[in-house]
This record gives sequence, structure tokens and C-alpha cells, in this order.
Amino acid sequence: MTIADTLRKSVLQAAIQGKLTAQLPEDGHTADLLAEIKAEKAKLIKEGKLKKEKPFPEITEDEIPFEIPENWVWCRLGDITDYGIGKQVDKKNIAQVSWILELEDIEKGKLQLIDKRKDRIPGSSKNRFYSEDILYGKLRPYLKKAVIADEDGFCTTEIIPFRGYGNILSKYLLYFMVSPWTDHTINSLTYGMDMPRLGTKDAVNLIVPLPPLSEQQRIVEKIEEILPEIEKLEKNETQLKSIQTVFPAKMKNSILQHAIQGKLTEQLPSDGDANELLTQIKAEKAKLIKEGKLKKEKPLPPISADEIPFEIPENWVWCRFKDLVNYSMGKTPPRGEIELWGKDFPWISISDMVEGALISSTKERISDKGFQKTFKRNFSPKGTLIMSFKLTIGRVSVLNIDAVHNEAIISIFPYLGKTQIDNYFKKILPVTTQWGKSKDAIKGKTLNSKSLDLMLIPLPPLSEQERIVEKLEELLPLCEGLG
Repeated sequence: MTIADTLRKSVLQAAIQGKLTAQLPEDGHTADLLAEIKAEKAKLIKEGKLKKEKPFPEITEDEIPFEIPENWVWCRLGDITDYGIGKQVDKKNIAQVSWILELEDIEKGKLQLIDKRKDRIPGSSKNRFYSEDILYGKLRPYLKKAVIADEDGFCTTEIIPFRGYGNILSKYLLYFMVSPWTDHTINSLTYGMDMPRLGTKDAVNLIVPLPPLSEQQRIVEKIEEILPEIEKLEKNETQLKSIQTVFPAKMKNSILQHAIQGKLTEQLPSDGDANELLTQIKAEKAKLIKEGKLKKEKPLPPISADEIPFEIPENWVWCRFKDLVNYSMGKTPPRGEIELWGKDFPWISISDMVEGALISSTKERISDKGFQKTFKRNFSPKGTLIMSFKLTIGRVSVLNIDAVHNEAIISIFPYLGKTQIDNYFKKILPVTTQWGKSKDAIKGKTLNSKSLDLMLIPLPPLSEQERIVEKLEELLPLCEGLG
């Protein structure tokens, strides 16, 4: 709950307890107002405009939740309002209506007047309301959908229009209906699991702390003086939360961007040149091909000047991903072949991966038969760097177990097999994968083997790779603390 939410609730609760305004001798006593209401209702009954009903039960001491000022009175909502009384009309009587208010038209938790009209064709019965009626959403009342009508109209029966007798201020009753105590009480009385609603009998039996009319006016004025300030605070809190959410990610991306541009660490003459490292990598790759451990492939195209996204230090070199690593894609055993799934061998999906973390367990496993049939018993050993490249692009984790994975993930095997290169890739791949030529898929962006092969990597000498990793491990955790 935000500070603004807490303040709003505190103000509304203080208002209905008589703690937001002073009680003045000239206000008189609410008993006088109740006498006027009683006389007004008797007149309406005599004129046939109101049906005589059984009196509501007396309010007991056990029902009273808090103390109120001496000149206030506890009363039943049904005694002082026309809640649920005869406002429903048949569709044939609303054929000429240009608009009908639905519950969705009232914004959750907002108390502004209606400002969005929608033309609708009348369907079943509707409730008739008049300007200054309270329009209260009895369906899912926890949403606090309540407003004051700014003109006459019709609404669906999910909305109950009502107003007080005896010139009771509609706005006072509105603030009462959305106050913390009333909200809690109403939600304890709702029925229905999926679409809880407030029954009319429970509503009319709600007890209301009623002040004299003059104090009702002061309460409304005080609330409407304070609420705009709370709304400003709420807006500031929302902006701050957005900053707290976005800023760490932006800072992290900025640090990573500086790292891969050689701006996070100093270049030292003793580091040598990354071309020397690239020569070693090519030699190791040629050796693996000669030994039959790696298939010879068509050379990748040279890197053109137009492809290079930014400048790097003179002793670094731009490479293609496939020039530096071998990688393997995973598979998913057919879901329909139940015998291929079981408890024998870990099978990784993207949901098992946490960026930069070790994977020690998986949500799903495959059977020994699935391991043999789908993977020919080939697996990625503990310590392997893996990366997602479909839908979630560039999430990198390290295996802490022997495992296999699905086709949205690759296992990465640097040709040189140096730990520093693995650690460097683990840090930079979440950024460099964003340069890959992705394609649109139904659920998002995805890379393919060609775009992975051609992906550009800024390669520093090994010693600087090590310094970059150390610096990132020092700085990146600080970004997490900014949220």
C-alpha cells in the first residue's frame, strides 16, 4: 500500500468518526434531522410515493464499531436513504434513452463525476437515476466503484442509485460508502465466489454515523480540500516507483554498454592485442576440425564497416559469434509421447533460467527413454554456459548440473575453452544478442542459427576480459540495490 493510499484511508476514516472537523454548538443535534426525515417519509407514504415497510431493527451496542461525537447519531442506511427502493424500469420505457451507464464506465477507486458516455441499445431492465444520486457498484464492491450522478439517466442493475432523505448530502454518503470501515464491513457481507455482490438486505441494514447537515458540509469541504493533495502525492509516488523500476535497468544497461566499448576498464600495454587471442582461437578451431571433433563449415563473411555499431579500443577486435564458439541447440521430446517424460534426467526450459545464475534444478525432467531417443544421450555438462535466443533473447545461465534443454536455448562451447572467455560471454551476451537480426514470432522476437552465427562480439585481450568481469561483478549488484 502506498503512502497516498494510507493517507486517503486515514482521512475518510477520520471523517466518519467526527475527527476531521470541529463540532459546533450551532450545528444542533442529528436527532432533529432524523425527525425531519421521519416526517418526510411519513408524507411520502401518505401520498403513495413510498411503500410502508417493517421498521429496521434497533442498533445494539455490539454493532457500534467506534465512538462518534455526542451530537451525531447512529442510524441504518435504509432508514435515511431510498437504497434499493423502486427505481427499476422495464426496457420498453427506456427505448428513447441515448446512453446507459454500465459498471465498467465507473473507474475503480475514483470518485469523479461521470465523464464518458456510451450510446447503447437498451436490453433488459435498468435502474433509473437522477442528478445527485449516489451510483454504487454492488457487484465486486471491493473495487469501490461509486460516483455522484451529474445528470439524470439509466444504469444497469449492477449499479444501485440512491440518495438520502432530509437533504442529507450525497457526497457525505459517498465518502461513507468508500471509507475503510464501510468497505471492510461490506466486503464481509458479500455473497458469491466468482462475482461477489452486496445484497440489498445487508446494505440497508448498514449502520451509518450521521452528523448534522452543517457538519456534513464541513466534512465534505475538508475532504475535497485534502484529497487533491493526496492525489498529487499519489502521482509523485507513481512517478518515483517508475523511476525506481526503470532506473536500475537503465543503469545496468549503461554499465554493460561501457564495458563492451572498453570504457569501463583501462587498456594496458601488457594486455597485448586481441588479434593474438583470435589467432589462438582459430588455431584451436582448426585443430578440432582436424581431429574430427568439429565439422568444417563455410567461412563466415568478413565484417563490414557498416555493421560495426561503435568504436572499440585499438587492441580489441570485432568477431562473429560463430568464429569464437561452437554451440548446440536443444530439443523438446513430443508431449504426446508420455513415456519420454519422467524423472531420470533434467530438461531445461527458459523458465528455469535466471540471468547470470547457476541452474541446479529444473521444473521438468525426461525419462531415460526420452534421453536416448531425443538426445542420443548427449548432454551439456555441468559448467556449460547456456543462453536463450527465442522469445526471451539473451538470458544467460550456467549449468550446475549435467542437463539437456529445449530448442529455445543453446549450449555455448568457446573453442579456446578459457574460463575468462566464458565469464566475459556470460556478462556481455545479454547486450550483444540485441544486435542480432531477430524475426517476429507469435509471442515475440526470436533469433535463428544464421543470426547467431553472424552476431558481432567486441573481443578484448584475455587479461582485460578478466578486469571487465571483475568490474562488472563489483558494479552490477549496486544496480539491484537501486530498485
